[in-house]
Amino acid sequence: MNRQKSFLKSEKFFFILFIIMAAVGIFIYLPSCYDKIITYDSSYQYGLTRQSWSEIWRLLPEDYSPPLYTVILKISCMIFGHTLKVMRFTNSIVIFGLVFLALFPIRRGFGAKTGIVAAVCFICSTVNMQLFSEIRPTYLAYFFVTGTAVYAYLAFFGGKRKDYICHAVFSLLAMYTHNIGMIIILGIYVTVLLFSLIQKDKKK
Repeated sequence: MNRQKSFLKSEKFFFILFIIMAAVGIFIYLPSCYDKIITYDSSYQYGLTRQSWSEIWRLLPEDYSPPLYTVILKISCMIFGHTLKVMRFTNSIVIFGLVFLALFPIRRGFGAKTGIVAAVCFICSTVNMQLFSEIRPTYLAYFFVTGTAVYAYLAFFGGKRKDYICHAVFSLLAMYTHNIGMIIILGIYVTVLLFSLIQKDKKK
């Protein structure tokens, strides 16, 4: 218990910074939730999400992407309503996630200054500007792939069990979100494997 209190006290500044920066990031992209223009890909996801669960499960095997994004979007709409604004605002998960990666795992691996700069870069990223208003699995996969890469680095150079677990979890989430995620995750695993072979580290 004392250890947990000590951890929370030492991380208090970055938890507060995380909340502030994530809120700023969402505030920046919030107006795009009200756009009246919708792209072809987003219109497909919009139509799919408005279906019943039974119809979604029937259509998913015919879809071009794995099911995770559709499931998350449907649950969000069941809670807040089946509107385009709600579907777009669900993308706030990505902003929260990216800022968290920057201020915690990235900071742990590269230092506080790098973590803060990474958080600012994530918030100001042109990827977010282009994709926040899109309701496509590509955007969520972008977050999961980033998390996989970050934890792959930490696991490889730190060797902590929790980083291996996070790496595996982010890998699975990315692969169940988008086909491109599968390809990128394969690339990350191959890269780590090659470096392990070069170092002659059989355990890794």
